[in-house]
Amino acid sequence: NTRFVPAYLYGEILLKNNSSGKIVYSKALSNIKGVHSTADKASLKAYQLVAELINKSIFKDMLKTISN
Repeated sequence: NTRFVPAYLYGEILLKNNSSGKIVYSKALSNIKGVHSTADKASLKAYQLVAELINKSIFKDMLKTISN
């Protein structure tokens, strides 16, 4: 009998200008779902999914924002 446990990650990524303190980029993260056999492993899976999302798209969006 295999049991799967979901874990959801919510958060926000903020990029601020050091000089002014003004927020130049903001991205809300919600309902990032990790699923595994234990709650600890499911939460780690959710963090892994966020890391992939940051590497694949969010980082590129941040670079576009600061280079404009």
